[in-house]
Amino acid sequence: GRYAFQNGVTVFLDKKIPIGAGLGGGSSNAVAVLKGLNKLLGDALSDEDLKGIATELGSDCPLFFEDGPVFMRGRGDLIDPVDPAFKERLRGRRVLIFKPDFSINTTWAYQQIALNPRFYIEREDAEFILKESINKFLASGDLGELMYNNFEKVIFEKHKDLHELIKNLKLKFNLKVLLSGSGSACFSSLEEQCDLTGIVTMIKEVLGKDIFIVETTIC
Repeated sequence: GRYAFQNGVTVFLDKKIPIGAGLGGGSSNAVAVLKGLNKLLGDALSDEDLKGIATELGSDCPLFFEDGPVFMRGRGDLIDPVDPAFKERLRGRRVLIFKPDFSINTTWAYQQIALNPRFYIEREDAEFILKESINKFLASGDLGELMYNNFEKVIFEKHKDLHELIKNLKLKFNLKVLLSGSGSACFSSLEEQCDLTGIVTMIKEVLGKDIFIVETTIC
């Protein structure tokens, strides 16, 4: 089915999306139920009404009313459109997603950010980083320019093996991997001709052969 994960990318997956991964699996399920119930009731509520209810269910639930990349602000409940040129730059990109066999408690992750000033980015700084990253991406087409997540400062202190894996994927395959949301899933943009054989082998050697791992495409 179609899913949009928290870094604002909509993808198609042919596998069931894991919960507790930072991919929005629980939130997308909640929105799907809301939409289904509303359909059974003859579309009694508008999308705006449903979004209001969804916001109370989960901070990022409003994302799953959108079709394609968006900017998320606030608690994840403030959604802004992106420039069409930005969407076109993203469309069709190959993406690899994988999740370790452990989950990250979202509440715990946010608490660590709040308790440690060195993990926190002020709103003005975050807006500046975003604008600079978008400009670089539009100029170069390099998706790596958009890949930043300050949750990594928290998660990688606790899960050093995941951090080492990501560093080694960069060193051996020049693959930039980013934590999705508060984790524990990670993703990477793939070059069109990228051979995944060695990459997948390394990931499974570290995280286990039965982990969730899938290639998909940004739409």
